Amino acid sequence: MSEVEVMVVFAPLACAHFAWLREQLRYVLRRVAIATRFFAPLACAHFAYAERTALRI
Repeated sequence: MSEVEVMVVFAPLACAHFAWLREQLRYVLRRVAIATRFFAPLACAHFAYAERTALRI
């Protein structure tokens, strides 16, 4: 197979693969954003409480 034939065969496959990877990354980042919005206030409250109680000891 010549170099051009290899590119003709594998370029569409590579494009599809990277499009799939991009979608997976978008899905993961969306889930992380949702989790961060939910857990950040809980974590902040926890550390604020821990800091207050540590200062009393």
